Amino acid sequence: MTKNTNIDLMIVNAAFDLATKIGWVHMSITDIAKKANLSEATVCTRYPTKALLLNEFMRHIDDLVLAQNAPFDEFDLERDRIFEILMLRFEAMQPYKEALRQINRDLPKEPINIIANGPSAALSMTKMLAAANLTANGLLGITHAHGLLVVWLATARVWLQDDTPDMTQTMAALDRNLRRGEKFLKILPRLTLTSRAQPIS
Repeated sequence: MTKNTNIDLMIVNAAFDLATKIGWVHMSITDIAKKANLSEATVCTRYPTKALLLNEFMRHIDDLVLAQNAPFDEFDLERDRIFEILMLRFEAMQPYKEALRQINRDLPKEPINIIANGPSAALSMTKMLAAANLTANGLLGITHAHGLLVVWLATARVWLQDDTPDMTQTMAALDRNLRRGEKFLKILPRLTLTSRAQPIS
């Protein structure tokens, strides 16, 4: 982990800790700097808005998922590949769950955060498709990424309320949502199955 990456993670962790304690809406860049034991200038230079912190958090989760060995083989169905990758994503997010619950409650009060992070969320789904060894270019790729984002968001609502130790409710919701999404995607050309995941920076 590089020094810059370490600082970014310190800032994200400080922000999420504060989100749990005082709420996303009420915390300021000054609060985050104090919590992270960094200068306000350092934090503000990297993240002049809290929306950018959410973007960095998603990138961090992307990296955690992509760093793991794919839990499937070449004979697994496309849906099964995506299921495994998205469950890895939920597992990576588990330590941040309480903060994300609070952020989810607060975000409607700051709609700019939702708008600003729309493209980042779609990019994350493109990375997840690549991690599942599935690729598509151009408009088709964008369509599949946004379709997967709909599945992800619908399942995330269940995950936020799922306190089962093995995420049983989340797995059931993800399987259900993927099957629903599959019906729509059948009208589109199939994704290309690659020999191995291609990293996306």
